[in-house]
Amino acid sequence: MHEKTRRVTITVPGDLLDAANRAVDEGVATSVSSYFAAAAREHGANETMRQMLDDWASELGPIPTEVAAAVDEQWRQAGVDPSAAAPAKKVPAQKTRKARPRRVAVSQASAQEVRDPRRQRQAG
Repeated sequence: MHEKTRRVTITVPGDLLDAANRAVDEGVATSVSSYFAAAAREHGANETMRQMLDDWASELGPIPTEVAAAVDEQWRQAGVDPSAAAPAKKVPAQKTRKARPRRVAVSQASAQEVRDPRRQRQAG
């Protein structure tokens, strides 16, 4: 289901308009409007992904240096220059979080074991 479209006037640099017109001429886009709509959708998706990654980084902390180096090496082996990618946002260092207690469904009989794992139920 598509949302009803509305007309809007925007001002864009000439090179972007040229790119949109080329995309239409080459059959990549059905119209200049669809070209810019697709670009806006992609930008929104990228922002959503960026926010999700920022949330993960804030929650889990920065990527370990050795992991980042291994990923960069895999990109290089694939023929991609990892330094050409957009730089990641710096995430302030976080204190190590305590692990959250796991929530589990337990019966009344085993509830004490969950509260105090040092106590074991006696075999009957």
